[in-house]
Parts: sequence; structure tokens; C-alpha cells
Amino acid sequence: NKKKKKKSYVDTPPQRIFETIEYSKGDRPLTIKAAVYSTLLGGGPENSIPGDNCKQFTTPSVGDIDPGKAATPLNGVFGVTGAEFERTIPFAMAWNRCLSSMRDADVLSDRELSVLSYLIDAKETPDRRLYQPVFLTAGKLDESLEIVSDCYVVYERLVLDKKKDKALQKFEQSMTDRLLKDDLRMQAVVGSYKFASQVIKILLGEQHKEVDQCFAFIEEVVCQHQILKGLNLHCLYAVRSQCAELLKSILDVPASSTDANIKFQRSLYAVVDNVEVVINSMKKLLSKQEHLVKLLNDTPLKPNSFFFPADEQRYASRQLQTLVNDKAVMDIVSRAYQLLTVDNVDAEPRSDEGQRRLRFFANSLFMDMPDARPVRQMHSFSISTPYFSEIVLYSLKDLTTENDDAIKLVYYLQTINPHEWDNFLERVQARDAADALKKCPEEVQLWASYRGQTLARTVRGMMYNEDAIRFLHWLEIGENEAMHLPGCACSRCLKLDEMVALKFSYICTCQIYGKQKDEQKQQALDIDYLLVKHPGLRVAYVDGPKKVKDGSLKYFSVLIRAQGDKIVEVYRVELPGDPIIGEGKPENQNHAIIFTRGEWLQCIDMNQDNYLEECLKMPNLLATSDDKQRKDNTYPITIIGFREYVFTGGVSNLAAFMQIQELSFVSLGQRMLALFHVRQHYGHPDIFDKMFAMGTGGTAKSSRGINLSEDIFAGFNTTLRGGRVTHEEFIQVGKGRDVGMQQLALFEAKLSSGAGECVTSRDCMRMANRLDFFRLNSWFYGNLGWYFTQTLTVYGVYVFIYGKIYFSLSGLDAYYLQAGRLGISGVLNTSWALQFGFLLVVPVIAVVGVEQGFRHGMSYLLWNCMTLGPLFFTFQMGNRMNYFDRTLIHGGAKYRATGRGFTIKHEKFAELFRFYAFSHFYRGVELSFLLLLFYAYGTFSWCNCSWMLEADFYNNVEPLPYEWKTRCYANFYQSCVLPTNQNYGIMSYSLWLIAATWMWAPFFFNPSGFDWDKCIDDYSDWQQWLTTKNDSSESWLGWWANELEYLEHSTPFSRLVQFVRKTRFLLVAVGLYLQMMFRLAYTEQNMTVADDFALKPYIILGALVVLLLILACAGYASGRVAKKMTFKQKRLRKLKFHLTFAGLAGLIAALLYFNLRTIVEIALIVLLVAYWVLQIAIVRLGFRHAMIETIAALFDRSVGWIIFGPVLFIAMFMPFLSAFQQRVMFNQAFTSGLEVSKLFSNDAVTKPDPAPKKKKKRDE
Repeated sequence: NKKKKKKSYVDTPPQRIFETIEYSKGDRPLTIKAAVYSTLLGGGPENSIPGDNCKQFTTPSVGDIDPGKAATPLNGVFGVTGAEFERTIPFAMAWNRCLSSMRDADVLSDRELSVLSYLIDAKETPDRRLYQPVFLTAGKLDESLEIVSDCYVVYERLVLDKKKDKALQKFEQSMTDRLLKDDLRMQAVVGSYKFASQVIKILLGEQHKEVDQCFAFIEEVVCQHQILKGLNLHCLYAVRSQCAELLKSILDVPASSTDANIKFQRSLYAVVDNVEVVINSMKKLLSKQEHLVKLLNDTPLKPNSFFFPADEQRYASRQLQTLVNDKAVMDIVSRAYQLLTVDNVDAEPRSDEGQRRLRFFANSLFMDMPDARPVRQMHSFSISTPYFSEIVLYSLKDLTTENDDAIKLVYYLQTINPHEWDNFLERVQARDAADALKKCPEEVQLWASYRGQTLARTVRGMMYNEDAIRFLHWLEIGENEAMHLPGCACSRCLKLDEMVALKFSYICTCQIYGKQKDEQKQQALDIDYLLVKHPGLRVAYVDGPKKVKDGSLKYFSVLIRAQGDKIVEVYRVELPGDPIIGEGKPENQNHAIIFTRGEWLQCIDMNQDNYLEECLKMPNLLATSDDKQRKDNTYPITIIGFREYVFTGGVSNLAAFMQIQELSFVSLGQRMLALFHVRQHYGHPDIFDKMFAMGTGGTAKSSRGINLSEDIFAGFNTTLRGGRVTHEEFIQVGKGRDVGMQQLALFEAKLSSGAGECVTSRDCMRMANRLDFFRLNSWFYGNLGWYFTQTLTVYGVYVFIYGKIYFSLSGLDAYYLQAGRLGISGVLNTSWALQFGFLLVVPVIAVVGVEQGFRHGMSYLLWNCMTLGPLFFTFQMGNRMNYFDRTLIHGGAKYRATGRGFTIKHEKFAELFRFYAFSHFYRGVELSFLLLLFYAYGTFSWCNCSWMLEADFYNNVEPLPYEWKTRCYANFYQSCVLPTNQNYGIMSYSLWLIAATWMWAPFFFNPSGFDWDKCIDDYSDWQQWLTTKNDSSESWLGWWANELEYLEHSTPFSRLVQFVRKTRFLLVAVGLYLQMMFRLAYTEQNMTVADDFALKPYIILGALVVLLLILACAGYASGRVAKKMTFKQKRLRKLKFHLTFAGLAGLIAALLYFNLRTIVEIALIVLLVAYWVLQIAIVRLGFRHAMIETIAALFDRSVGWIIFGPVLFIAMFMPFLSAFQQRVMFNQAFTSGLEVSKLFSNDAVTKPDPAPKKKKKRDE
């Protein structure tokens, strides 16, 4: 421990101290179940102000109840006061403040807020106290009642056995010791009794002082350790439930009611009835004391009492109204009800988001974090968020418009956030979605927008920093008083506003806001709304080009803010030219740095979020630079990194895969890279030393193409220029990720293309040259090496399967198998099964195991497999390899916008084909074709015996190898061949999995991917897309040209690499040709075709005649239809008929001389050579050639049928797979709603009959 004497300042606010809440005399600290948490200075909600009746709630000393025990364990019941109060209240206020922000965000309900919050007396209250949250004692009352009830049963048996009083007293003492063993049990028992009894006393008032004698007797037997002797404890559970019912009826009384109000009268009758029930229960409890029972019997009979009906129950009405209108007493009622009813389930928020936030906040306070300075001395910082044209707020139209499955976005959000929707309805006091949309449509818009990847969510989260700074400074100057309401003009609140302005600013760099404003687009209006809603928000944008007087075009950087309801300019800075000349995002980010203030600059993406409890730790995070700088003065800290949490994990299983993948990267990966001093800047939300960043080119480089992954170059800059990057674990922000298959494909394409460009950059070369060997290894595998290893893994698959094919076609595999030199193939097959599926999940299991326990890690592995996680990761590997490889060889990386919306819409097959044909479908079909060739020509067994077994048959003359092989298989299979069998399935199953994944995984992750009606629509749309003849993206030709656009900029070396790669198809064709010729020349040289079956020539001749008749009939029918055809169309139709007839006639005639196998081999050779010629022509001539386009279209149509045919088969004959696929993708509630909506949409929606249209000519 380093002891340093700090300089003290007279005008400096007191320094905040982060310490564990401790009781005096060494008792345990506060616990959430078994997890201890520490204090953090923060904010709390408005405190209750006690009224006159609160004076009746006297707090006796604990010694009055149990003289032999210390008072400290029951401070949670009677309130914390004195020095302990001063030590605890900062954390209590912070805890309550965080809970209030969670309630405002609808993460908590009103009941959960009450259960989790501290109860704090107002500042003017004498002997001010603080009461612990009720959730600390959740479940403890049940445990205590169970102990007491069990002990009472045993006690009665001991009495019947006539045990001595000393033994009975000893038994009761043992029961008391069991209760006192856990302080929280004692707090639950005493707290529930004390609060409930005080409520009853206040309610009955002066007219029923006899009830006080009953409570005094109960307290006396407790003090004398004669509970079992003096009370009848069989009715404990009944007393508890009836007291809870009484308290609930009091809480249900309307606050602003009069005696004549019908609702109040009903509530009054319910309260009176429940009081009578409680008194009857007390009679049973005190049945051993006859005089007390007699008092309770006389209680309802007293005139002018609470129960007296003659005067219209004026006394009861007056008492109840007084109680209900006193906020302090109602707090006591609420606390008593919670103590009696809260169990372990109620102690936690229902929403997963609430549990996660509270759990991380509590755990983070035990992590290593530097001491924070006072707010006046903390580092100032700014936040910058680049924005282009993404969604700002969901409009009502977006929320209420139904998609093709009759699903509305607002319904989808309700199903994935059910508890938060219930909390929202409770807050706005609405019954359902329709009522909420009618009463408060703006609130519904905000609720939905705060659960999507919108700019509104990001702005709300980042503006929590204002609240955090304001609150932390209030703790220093507010003297433990509750914070004043917003808009207060007192001197202390003005100081808070000044401090916020000094320490924090937030700027959204909305690049085209000026253009959107001129065009009156919805995004600009929504940005104006956010400016008015958050007065501290600033927006910077590029205004231009603008014409000035001399006729030249000018560009300006403009900063605007809200002033009341108006939007006003703050600064307008003239620029030397258009600032957006490179990559748009980094240029947009860098041009607005001049408007930021402070020593540090945080870069936040527009799909991120933040929380008040995390913002309270920002002073500690900024103090990291000072703390670590003192320990190591060699390298200054220039980037402070920390964790992200992906909040989109609950949207679908794809989103969950990305969430857990990002968790592995931003937690396990980043902390290890920081430990090895090779962590870079991988994007948001890292915090930059602003002066360092401005002096080294900004927070990101922006050269077009080469800096597509703009963020990582800031990390390279830092490392190369002597800076240091840290990674902290005690704080995190939210991050949204893409949730649909197409969005993820575009996102991975951007990252992989950016990595490919980064490999060729000078920065990467300098990093490789200047890092030592060990850091270089860590940097490689933690950065660009990830894409290299993924690419090499896919390369390995191709090398393996092509090697097997070449060996099989050449006959070398049989030779080497007999020599025992191909044992490595089985090992490789198993390794790929692991690398493509399981090994990608191992880091995830590790990080989940470390953070949540290895039981959760293994359960995640099981869940991952059941929801087709290996398919997703295998598919993504192919995606990364394709774009990284293409960019590395040809260049041409470009930014791909993903949209960041929710995926509840079915994507058509044509769209899937456009996305995945080049990256997956072609490769999957190629791999399947090679595996079928391997099955047809591979050697999976051989004759392990010598021909000498049949020496007599061969007259001691050695036969040819194929002759002996044929005879050995026929006569000696069991003894010579069977022991050498190798199973094809075991040898190739992993490659079949890869091929199937690349071909059909998009259908499993596409909503309604196997729905029959959708598949039929997809087929029609695909056919229309194939036949559309234009250059737009809605046609096959336009898409194909766009996909091959990168070849226009390829270098000769790139084309040479492409040429060499495509030669693999020619080599396979040559191998097939040699295999076929070897068989015809040697194996089948004596085989005849026509003589085997004498009628075969006549059958073939008859088939030709039948074929000719069929074609003639078809020609006649089509000729009648084609009367109105143009001359060109008629000639084309005639050519098609002739080609079809020639092809079929040639096929039938070929059967006279070749068998079917030979014909198939010839066809395969022709197709392989044609495909090779096509690929070489594309590389050599480009893609703008009619013949190339025609052949490519034919191949694409064939690939489409190979992909889509099995999907149609599954949709028709296996409809149960559609339900399975929907359940895998979404949660149960949304899946059920989707099925119902389909049912109603099919029943209710009928398409009107189309109006008769005039027939168009065919050529039109």
C-alpha cells in the first residue's frame, strides 16, 4: 500500500470515497443473496416527507426486544443512523437514482422499484434514518416461519411428554439461536412485525388502545424467550396472509377520494372486513391468554369505534383517509406489505435486462478501479457520434404497418420485451397497445425506438453522462439532501449546470443534416426533436456546396443546438473544400473534432447505448490515465478501452450468436491483447487523448478503400508513435449488432474486405517491422491473422478434396492405400469437423464459463448446437474467406450499409441468390460435385491377397491387375477385401456438412424459409429475375455485372492468380477423360453393347420415332400459338426445336455404342471444360460479351435449381421443418403469434379479382 500525502485545498469539495458498507462490531456487509456489493456515491429518487402520523411510528431500541443481543443486526429494520448513516447514504442515493432511471426506461416496474430501493428520511427529519431495501430479506420470512412452526410442533410434543421447564426453555433458546444465526432472518421477522403492527395501531387510532396491550404482550414474551409457551403458533401462516391482505386493501384505497365516493366506500368496507379478520387471527394467536382474547372480543362492539356502523362509520372513514393521505405512513404500509410478501422470485427484476444491469453494476464495484477525483478536478471529455441517414425514431407508420405475415413491428417488440412492455403500460396507465397508441403515441414511439438500433437510443444513453456529473457534484455540495427537481433555479442547481457544461459535451456529427433539412426529410425533423428533448445535445454537419457572391462553391462545418423550441446555429466554419473526399464515416467524424471540448474524446457509434449506473463510473475510468501513468511513466496512455455488451441478443438466434461472439472478442480477446500490450482501437467506444488524436490525423484514417476499416488505423498510430492502449473491465456500454442473415453477411463482408485492404497498407508493414517477435505473434493472431487463418482453413478443404480427386482419377489412391500411406486423410477430415464447427465455439464457452460459471458455458454449448450455431459459424467462415481473399488479390473494397433493422420479413430466393451465389452457393455446389466424384472414382477397399491363390486358374501366369481385382472381389470378398474397407461416409461427412451449410444455411435462418406458399412466390420471383433483360439490380444481368465489377481494376498478376486457380476445373476434366479412356481401352475393351440384348437397336429406333412424333405434335401446337410472333421470335423458336431434337436424338443414338456411364462421363467432361472456358473468358475478356453472359446465365440457372429444388421438396413433404425453423429463429411467443397471424391473414385477406385487361401482343 502506497501512502502518499495529498495536497489539500480549502475550496476543494470533499473527495468521494468508495468503500464497502460495513456494520460496526464486525458484522457482515449488505448482501444480494450471496453476493456482496460496495458503496458508490450516486443519486436517488425524491425522498418521502414524513407527516404528523409518522411521529407515532416510534423506533424502540433493540434491547427492548432482546436485551442480550447487540443492536446492529436490526439496523435494517429500525433504520441506519449516526455515523453509519453518513457512510451509507451516498451509495443509497446512488442506488436509488440508478433504479429510478431504470424505471423511467421501463426496465423495472413500480413494485420492483419499491422492493429494490432504499427508504430515506427527508433531511429535516429529526434523527434521520435510512432503511435497507426489502429485497435483502426476500425469502427469509418464509425460512423463519418454517423454523418456528417446526419447533412449535416439537415443543408441543415435549409438553405432552411432560418435559421439565428447563428442557423446554433450552429448546426455545435453540430456536432463537437458529433465527439469530442469520441477521437477515431476524430483520425479516422483526421488520414485518414492527411495520405491520404500527400500521394497525395507526389505522385503529385512539379508540382502540386495547390492541396495544396485545402487541405489548407479544413483545414481552419475545423479550422473555417464552414465545413457544405464551403464543399459539399454529396460525402463523394465516396471520401473515391476512395481514398482507389488509395491507393490500389499504394500498388499493384511492388517494384523492371523499366520503361520498363510491370507490372509497367499497375500499373502506374491504379494509374494515380485513381488520376484523386480522383481529380474529390475533385471537387464535393469543388463545392461551384469556384476558387478551376477551379484550379482542369486545373491540368490535365498542360504540363510536372503527367497526361501529351506526354513524356511517365516520371514525373508520376519517382514520382511513388520514392514513391514505399521509405519504410517510403509506411508505410504512408499502414497506410492511413488501416485507410480508416478497419472496426470492420477487427480489429480482422480471426482465433479463434489469437483472443483467444490476448484476454487472454490483459486481463491477469489486473490480480494480482507480479512485475518482472530485468532479471539479476530474478530466473533461466529449462524445462524438457519426450519423448519416439511419433511423432516428420509429414512426407510427413503421410500428403499425403489417408485413407479409401480418406482423407489426410494435407486436414484435412486445414479444421480445414482454416485461418491459408491461412496465411501460403501467407507467402510462394504458390497458393495451391500442390504448397506449391512442393516449400517448409519442411515448410508444420512444419506447420502441429505445429498443431498436436508433439514434434516439444512443442520444438518450450518452446524455446520461450529464445526469451522472450533475448528481455526483450534488453529492459533494448537496449535504445528503434529495436532488431538486429539474428546472430548479437555486444557486446549487445553477452550479450543477455550470459543472456539467465544463466537464461534458455531446456532439452528433450528422453529415447530411443540411440536405435532409432542405428536403424536409423525416430524419431532420426527428433530429430537431432530439435537440429540443436534450438541450445539452449539439449537432455538427457539413453545409455545402453553397454558392457565394463571387460564384465559387463553399463548404462549411456548422454546429447547431436547441434554444427553447428553436434550432439555432452556434458556429459556422468555412472549409477549404469538400471535407468528404475519402471514406465518409471517418471524414464525418474528423471534421467535427473542432467543436468538441475537453481533454478526452469518446467515439460512440450510432447504434450504441449507455446507462446511468455506468456513467457514474466515468470519473473512475478517466482517472485510469493518471493512475497507470504514475506506475509507468515510459509510455503515455492515449486510448482507454473498455467492454461492450451487445443488447440485441434477444432478437433472434442469429443475434444471440453475434452477441456471444462479440462477448468473446470484447472480453476475452481484448483483455488478453491489452495484457500483451498489443490491443488496438477496434472501433467504439474507446476514449482518445484528444490532443494526441488531433496531432496524429484524428481518431480514424479516411483514405478511400485502403482505410475501409478506419478505426484500427488509430490503434496502429498509437502503437507506432509510442502511445499505450488499456482495457478496463469495470465499465461497459451497450452495442447493437446486425440481427438478420443478410445484414450479418454485409457486415462480415465489410470487415473482411477492410482486413484485406489493411494487410496491404503501410501501417501494417510498419507494425510488422517494429514489433518484437512475441508481441508480433500476439498482434497477428489478435488482429489480421484471424482472417488469414480462416482463409487458410477453407483453402485446406479445397486442397484436400482436389488432392483426393486427382489421386482417385489417376489411380494413385489405390496404390498408396495398399502401401498404407494415406492414413492422414481421416485425421484431416476430423480436424475440419472440429475447426469449422466446434473449435469456433470453444472461446465462447471459455468466456461464458469465466464470467457466468462453466455450467452456463456447457449449457450454452448445448443450446448453440440445438439452435444450429455450428451452421451459422461455418457459413460465416465462408463469407470471411470469400471477401478477404477477393480483396487481397483484386482490391476494390467498398463500404456496405447493413440497415440495422429488425429481421421479421421473409427474404425471397432471388435476394438470397444475389447475396450468396459467389461467396457460398457456387462453392457449395462445387464441393458437392467433387464429393460425388470422389464417391464414384475413389478407392475405399482393395484386394489384400496375392493372385497366387488362383495360380491354377491362371496357369501360373500373372494376370493383369484389374483382372485379378475383379476375380478377387467376386470369389474372396470376405477374406481378402472386407478387412480393408474404408467407409466413405466417415471419410467425407465433415465436407458434406460444409457443402450443405454453404448451400442451405440461409434458408434455415430466413423467416418462413420452408413455408410452401412463400417458396412458390420465391420461385415466381426468381424466374422473373432471371428473365428480366436490363442492367438494373432487379435483373440477373445487372447483378452479375455488379458482382464481377472488381475485375475491371484487376492487375495482370491478379488475373494470373485467377487463371491458375480456375485451371483446377480443366485438370478434373482431363482426369475424367483419362479415367474414361483407360476403362474403355483396357477394362471394357472386350465388352459389347448391342449383342448383349438383341432387341436393343430396335427399341432405340422405336424411341427415335416416338420422339419425332412428340416433337412434331409439340411443333404443331406451338405453331398455332405463335401466329402472332415476330419473324425473329419464330426463328428462335424453330432453332430451339431443332437443337432439342438433335440433342435427344444424339443421346439415344449414343446408347448404341456407349453405356450410360460413359455418356454421363462425356457430359461431365464437356460441362467442366465449358465452365473452365467461361471462367477463363471472364478473366481474359471481361464479362461484357453475349456468349459469356448466355453461358453464365445457364450455369446460374442450374445452380439455382440445385439449391432451390431440395427446399421445394422439404416445403412440400416435410412441413414440420418450417415450424422447427421458426422456433429456432424466434422465441415461443413470437412464433405462436406468427402462426396465428398467418391463419387470420389467410382467412381474412382475399385478393380482389383482377380487372380484365386487354391482351398484349407477344412482342410487346
